[in-house]
Amino acid sequence: MFKTELVAASEWADWLTGQWNQLCAASRYGHPSSRSEMLRCFQAHFAPGQRLHLLTVRDQSNRLIAGLPMLADGTSPRILKYQGVNNEWYPTGHLLVHQEVQLATAIAGLVEGLAQLGACSIWLDWIPIDRPDWRALIEQVRGMGWGVQARTKFEVGTTRLPTTWSEFESELSKNSRKRVRSEWKKFSEAGQMQLQVFAGVDRVRLAQAMNTVLEIEARSWKGTAGTTIGCRPAARGFYCESVATLDAIGALRLFLLTLDGRPVAFDLGIVGGGVYRAKKVSYAKEYAELSPGHVLNQLVFRHFIESGHAQIVDTVGPMNDANRRWSNGSYRCGRLVLAPGNWFTNATGRSTVTLLRAKAALHSVTPELTLPNTWADDIWNSTRSSELLPHAPISVPESSPSCV
Repeated sequence: MFKTELVAASEWADWLTGQWNQLCAASRYGHPSSRSEMLRCFQAHFAPGQRLHLLTVRDQSNRLIAGLPMLADGTSPRILKYQGVNNEWYPTGHLLVHQEVQLATAIAGLVEGLAQLGACSIWLDWIPIDRPDWRALIEQVRGMGWGVQARTKFEVGTTRLPTTWSEFESELSKNSRKRVRSEWKKFSEAGQMQLQVFAGVDRVRLAQAMNTVLEIEARSWKGTAGTTIGCRPAARGFYCESVATLDAIGALRLFLLTLDGRPVAFDLGIVGGGVYRAKKVSYAKEYAELSPGHVLNQLVFRHFIESGHAQIVDTVGPMNDANRRWSNGSYRCGRLVLAPGNWFTNATGRSTVTLLRAKAALHSVTPELTLPNTWADDIWNSTRSSELLPHAPISVPESSPSCV
C-alpha cells in the first residue's frame, strides 16, 4: 500500500524539504539539480506566475519513496494544465524513485497521483525519455488508456571516463588522438595556460567568477546571437543565485580556462552521484583558432579522472559536432504529454494529445540513436552515491563582483 499527496511549495515544512532532499540522494537517478532549493530557485526566476508543487508517494512506514516536482498555472480557478520543472536553460526537476523500492510500486503511486490532479493535460518536457523510470510510467499510463505523446527532441552526448587519461586516449581513434594532442600543443604554445576550479569558495569570489562567466559568454557566438545568460534577466538571476546554493552543498563545479591571465573559456556544471552535468559551456570567439573549448574538455576530463568525483560526463544539451567528438555514449531527451482518462471524461486533453501526435507525424521524424544508449545499469547505477562530494577552497584572482 502507498499514499499519494500533492503538496504546494507554500506548505513545505522543513521536515518535508529534508525528506525530499534525502529522496533525491537515495534515488537511482537522483542528482543535486533536483533538490528542493533548486526547484524553488527555478520557480522564482523562470516561473514566478506559476505554483510549485511536489507530487509525493509514501509507503506504509510513511517513508517518501517517489516524487515528481510540477508547476501549475497560478491564475486559473481550475488548474487545467500541469508541467514539469524544466526548460532549455536548466533541466532540473525530474522523476525521483527510491533505489530500494520496486519501480512498479513507485510508478503506480505516481500515476495514481497524476490521475487525481484533475488536469486536462500534463506536460513533462526535457526528460530522458528512455530512462527506465520514465519508460515504466509511459507504459503504465498507456495501459490505462490515457492519451500519450512521447516525442524525442534531441540526442544528448555522454562520456564514460576510464581510470586514467592514457586509457581515455587509447580509446580514441588514431586521428582523434592526434587531433587532441595537436590542440593541446597549439594552445599551450600560445601562452601560459591555467585552469581554475571553483568549488567551496566564498560568495564574493564566486560572484567574481560568475562575472567572468558572463563576460566570456558575451564574447562568444552566443553574444552575437543574443542567447547568453546575461541577455535574459531570468536566466542571469537564476544562475547567479543557484551557484551559491550548489556550492554550499558541495555540488558546484566551475572551470575557468585562462591564457596569460586572460579568461578564455568556462564549463559550469553540477556533480553528484558519480555524474557531472555540464549546464553551461562557452569560449571567447577571438580565441577560436586555438580550440579553447576542446582544450577545456581535456582539462575537465582529467580533473574528474584524477579526483574520481565523476565517472560520467553528461553534456545535457543537444548533441553537436563539438561534443560528439568526446562522447562515447548518448541518450534521448524529449517531451511527454499526458491526457488522463478517456474521451468521455477528458475530451479537451485527448484532443490536445491527438493534435500534437498528428503534427509530429506530419512535420518531424524521431531521430535514431547513433551511439550506445548509456542508460544501461552497469554504467549509471554503479556510480550512485548519496554522499555529496568533498572539495577544498581554491584561490581565484580578485575582481569586482556584480553578479547579484
